[in-house]
Amino acid sequence: MSQDLQRQANTAAVLRTLAAGGQASVTELRGSVGLSRPTLDAIISDLLAGGMIRQQDPGSSAGTAISSTGERPLIESARPAAGTPVRRRSGAGRPARNFVINADAGYVAGIDVGRHKILVMIMDLAGVVRVSRRVEVPASIDGAGLLALLQHTLSAATAELGIGLDRLRAIAVGVPGVVDAAGRITRSVVVPQWSGFDLRPLIANWASVPVAVANDANLAVLAEQWRGAAQRCTDVIYILAGRRTRAAIMINSEVLTGRHGEAGEIGSVPELFFDTPEVLLGDPGADSANLAQVFAAARAGDPDSRQRVERFCAELARGIRFLVTVLDPEIVVIGGGLSGAGEQIISGLHDQLDAQVEPDTDRQPMALVSSQLGDTAVALGGIRRAQLIAAAADPLINAVIDGQQKTRSPHGENAGTEGEIVNQPVRSAPSVPPATSPLRVGMIGAGGIAGAHLPAWLALGAQVAHYSWEGAPQLAAGHGGVVADSADELLARVDVVDICTPTPYHREYIELAAAAGKHVFSEKPLARTSADARAAIDACADAGVQLYPGHVVRFFSEYEAMHRQVAAGTIGTIAVQRFTRSGSRPEKDWFHDEEQSGGIILDQMIHDLDFARWNAGEVRTAFARKSRVGEGKDAVINAQVILTHDSGAISYVGGTWARPGTTFRTTFEIAGTAGILRHDSTQYRPVVVDLGQAKADEEGTGLLPAVHGVSPFATEIAEIAAAFTGGPSPRVTAEDGYAAILIAEAAIASLQTGEPVDVATNEQAGALA
Repeated sequence: MSQDLQRQANTAAVLRTLAAGGQASVTELRGSVGLSRPTLDAIISDLLAGGMIRQQDPGSSAGTAISSTGERPLIESARPAAGTPVRRRSGAGRPARNFVINADAGYVAGIDVGRHKILVMIMDLAGVVRVSRRVEVPASIDGAGLLALLQHTLSAATAELGIGLDRLRAIAVGVPGVVDAAGRITRSVVVPQWSGFDLRPLIANWASVPVAVANDANLAVLAEQWRGAAQRCTDVIYILAGRRTRAAIMINSEVLTGRHGEAGEIGSVPELFFDTPEVLLGDPGADSANLAQVFAAARAGDPDSRQRVERFCAELARGIRFLVTVLDPEIVVIGGGLSGAGEQIISGLHDQLDAQVEPDTDRQPMALVSSQLGDTAVALGGIRRAQLIAAAADPLINAVIDGQQKTRSPHGENAGTEGEIVNQPVRSAPSVPPATSPLRVGMIGAGGIAGAHLPAWLALGAQVAHYSWEGAPQLAAGHGGVVADSADELLARVDVVDICTPTPYHREYIELAAAAGKHVFSEKPLARTSADARAAIDACADAGVQLYPGHVVRFFSEYEAMHRQVAAGTIGTIAVQRFTRSGSRPEKDWFHDEEQSGGIILDQMIHDLDFARWNAGEVRTAFARKSRVGEGKDAVINAQVILTHDSGAISYVGGTWARPGTTFRTTFEIAGTAGILRHDSTQYRPVVVDLGQAKADEEGTGLLPAVHGVSPFATEIAEIAAAFTGGPSPRVTAEDGYAAILIAEAAIASLQTGEPVDVATNEQAGALA
């Protein structure tokens, strides 16, 4: 290899390392890429001079942060707030020089042009959407006016970011219509004025930037594989369900456009064509903006709307079945303007597809899901296409993007987390670097849950310190670790904090840890109230630290296996879920003060409320009843909660606190359109006589379930620890913890009103209180 090629390869290796790790010192880079100090110094000098990287301020920290799209982080410096303890280097000498990718070294833009809106999104070199600007398209606009509006919106978006058009590396535009290989729009029913229009050179000459024009569905499938529901899938069908149904086809990770760009245009096939407004509104000329009202009315039980939605799903299912039969994809993603109906459409499609499939078919259940990206999918696909254009033109950009790809979460979070991509300061992007191994963990609290967490931390080789008002010396003596005399002393020793205190102190210690720049793992519930949970989440976002709640039931092997079967579609669409959880009443007095603990619903049943949402989707209403028989420690407390989900599913959740020593028992039954999943922790014993004298090592403590095989606490903490050290996001997020509290609060409110309580309305009422 020539010296020039070797230098290029070495430079690319440095950029990939920085893009993957967030930041690195010269010593760390040498260890990662194996270059000599003189060679590495020369490369760093060139990259600094070229503006591709920058030196991190020694008085600040930078690290991996997840943007609202769930992808690689914005790498920002963040000085600690006044009064925040700062761990200082011991001994003399200057601090190590750390380097990061310069996020402002390059931007790309993705644009979605539709009948009703134009959406422009601009992403920086660190993979964060910095601007998202949407404008409504007037009904009377012509083709020239639509182009002018596109140009105006893009100019306004760059001005908002404080850059000129010349700072864009590439632009990709998604349009509703057939686009040929040269980027010319050959036909568009949605925007007929652009039929035969060569849009690409007009934008390229105006902006002086490389431009691609593509079919909107083809960009959307690119986005779903990159950051959405089809991550890690190579064979994908994307259905863009709107006024006209269109499809995109991806085979072996390549988008198939066909010879003339017409692949996937199932709406143009007479046998498969249907007019969505006519089907749903009874009028082919009706405004498609009213389509969502039909789905809302169907959910509310209106018979006519239900029939219209059923007919729509039947028409859509015919096209899907045709594509699936011919192409045999791994997954079908439903997106477009109607993706907001989400699970309602998915459920209807499952029913129709099951009815259309021949009874003797041996085809496995099809993976059919709604888009995780909603109406941002086309613009995000444009960003991805623009990234690839920029990478092809500049090997340095290519190296950065390649490094970012290697750090994508296998869970596709956040995708969502399903969060909306908005134009705002990236307060949710962590700026504190990942912790290093071995982890230095500070445990606050020494109760029963601390005894479950501690062995898991020690098994990972963590160095553990304890602080608690009582019990810390005994916990350390029994398992290991050192004892700190104060919270401040503990925070000075550690990088990560595990909060195992009573519930009412969670927010206080989360905020204390965040202010000290420590990543946080907090036992469930995340906080006593949703308001406290939101404050804790915001505090961690502002401090740039990661925060995760301890919803351990997601990590129990039987629940984990059940969720995998549900997600795979093995039992079809969920109709009804039943969860029960029973065991001893807690002995600590604070559990029985509902002002402190929230009672059985918030403390015990929140596990199953969270799991019900994880399985069946967002919860709309909660209805609850509670009984108490007896007094003192012999009292039996039972609560029953009924949840309705946006998907149409219903969940029944039951919880019992019984006399001390009662065996801990859990059950679930998940009934779907194609089968049932069941579990009972005592299923192998047909008759159980429980007199409150269970042996803890065989049947659980009464407060915690028995554990057989690998501890779910060990699995949970290993996944959390991986996230803290720069790995993928865990399966449960702080927003999941917040959502679980909202459901519990709605159920508790129902106890007071005697009526079902709308979760969203109750949240709004709490915010205004």
